[in-house]
Amino acid sequence: MKETLYLRIITAILLPGLEEKIRKEYPGTSMALSQASPVYEKKIPSSAVKVERLTETVKAGFIPDSNDPYFIKSFNETLFKNIKKTEFLLKVLSGKEIKKISISIDEDLQGICYRYFITFHSGNHEHNVEVIIESRFFNILYPPLKSSTVHENIIREISPFFEKPDLLWPSLEPVVDSLPVVKLSDLFNLMIQKKDITPYQTGAVITLYPHLKDRIFSALSKNIQKDVEFAIRSYKGFNRITKMDGICALYTVEEALKKLLLEGTGKYIDELVYISEIFIKINRYSLIQKKNFMERINEIEKNRLMDKVIPQCNDIVLRRAFISPESGIDILKKYIPEKRINEIFDVEEQITLEQRIEAEIEFIKA
Repeated sequence: MKETLYLRIITAILLPGLEEKIRKEYPGTSMALSQASPVYEKKIPSSAVKVERLTETVKAGFIPDSNDPYFIKSFNETLFKNIKKTEFLLKVLSGKEIKKISISIDEDLQGICYRYFITFHSGNHEHNVEVIIESRFFNILYPPLKSSTVHENIIREISPFFEKPDLLWPSLEPVVDSLPVVKLSDLFNLMIQKKDITPYQTGAVITLYPHLKDRIFSALSKNIQKDVEFAIRSYKGFNRITKMDGICALYTVEEALKKLLLEGTGKYIDELVYISEIFIKINRYSLIQKKNFMERINEIEKNRLMDKVIPQCNDIVLRRAFISPESGIDILKKYIPEKRINEIFDVEEQITLEQRIEAEIEFIKA
């Protein structure tokens, strides 16, 4: 299960917006992923995300397969439309130097590769996307990986990337470098309006990273620019802004960014919406990896808290969290009358893995 969850995050980075688009165009669609495994028979993908780094170029390729030509069209449209989002996500999440990300067509993949399948089930129809990733691509996420060695379980090898979410929170530098100026302006104005950062802290960050000054200043309104300049001028001589002041200010600004991402406040900044969704997924997945749902249910019952937790959850949360036989529904029946249980579960609903996980977390946190 853990590897599947991590593959979902990789899919959200490589193909942002794909699942949402397919669900919108094919109502009732569910998405499933296979395990990732080494590729022993090479294929040339019809399209690929091509990542140009300082010393190498790596690719992740795609082969969509469906009897419905509209699905192929939707897949290609989503890939081309959101390539800039993929670039932003990879730069910010990895913190690595990436020169350019583009889409290549019918271009061979090099070296050891790994693949997995994305399957969309829609009624009696099935649409597939084969994803083939060069081994060296994973070094963007997890540098110690030996890309010259075949790993039977590649996702397990890079799992540390996903299991330390605190280390994944974006630093300010790649965000400033990667966001378009208009979006960067929205970001700083939002943090300042919410009073999460001050002009002084913005000025202190600029003294720490002078190479970011032009981009940050161009993102600020003229009034805020004046406030920042005044803050910098006001601290001179013995009271000048030191490197330590800059580091403290940077911490405050990055905490403000983290808060914004967790709250999902920057809804009109598309790039922040996608990265916010990924961080929320990573945080949620890391929570259920520490203890599975059944273990937590047993703890709640042992502490005699079920009577308090259940009333805090609506029918949707209860149905999705306890939908599988191994999820502790027998425990739930001890606290809810049979008639009420039937009302909750006598509803036909296609439940995705994310929906089930979100419901489990809602129940645990209630």
